[in-house]
Amino acid sequence: MNMDDQRSRRANADEHEGMVGRRTRSLLALVFAFAASMPVAAVGTYETGFEDPPIVAGPLAGQDGWFFGGTVQTSVVESGDQAVYVDGSTGFDAAARALDTPVGPLISVEVSFQVTGTTQTGISLFVDTGFLAQIVSLNSLVFLGNSNSNTPPQPLSQGTWHRLRIEFDFDAQEMEGFVDGSSLGVLAMNPAGGPAAEITDLSLYTFDAGGATQDVYFDDLSFVAPTAADIPTVSEWGLIVLALLLLTAGTIIVRREMTLRAA
Repeated sequence: MNMDDQRSRRANADEHEGMVGRRTRSLLALVFAFAASMPVAAVGTYETGFEDPPIVAGPLAGQDGWFFGGTVQTSVVESGDQAVYVDGSTGFDAAARALDTPVGPLISVEVSFQVTGTTQTGISLFVDTGFLAQIVSLNSLVFLGNSNSNTPPQPLSQGTWHRLRIEFDFDAQEMEGFVDGSSLGVLAMNPAGGPAAEITDLSLYTFDAGGATQDVYFDDLSFVAPTAADIPTVSEWGLIVLALLLLTAGTIIVRREMTLRAA
């Protein structure tokens, strides 16, 4: 073999090696892009717009994990076709749901809310050691509360939808409340019965000892507790394995092409 032939073969080999590298990098990029784009499920997440399915109009108790009170109705909603009504004229009414979710490190709960009336209403959360926190609407004011203190009250308009949110930082042992994105302030986290291991329930409630009329509606509830690393579901793992098999097969094919052409 003369020098020109050797140079030609070396050039061809280099070209094929470059092709293998480019194809391999492209396949890897495809796999990683695919994996990064897959949705993941946060541990402890519960979201509902109180829509049908799975929730039908009528008493909420007994549907989708809810118990005690609340009525699903179609007349006053923020989005979709249904929302929950709690009746402030009965003394006490609440739509309650078990969560049974380990605490921390970061947990948030939010819900859309509309009130007409001046008696106490809001959203509250409970842990395995007792009461944890609530956002309270009372006398056209709103504030965040824990087991022994409240943030300074702020004005709250009636007859319109508001977005209530509580963020819990179990590492810092603090919580912060929000209304329509504006902070209500920060409070220390001090469950009534001591340090907690589990968030047990949430309640969308209204209360009036005097029997005053109050109409309260809740819609679009979200509870997110990423207490562990977000992980793909079983079906998503299957897609990852398939992508890796395709990567392996593609690498074998281009290497075989390189070997045959170099022979």
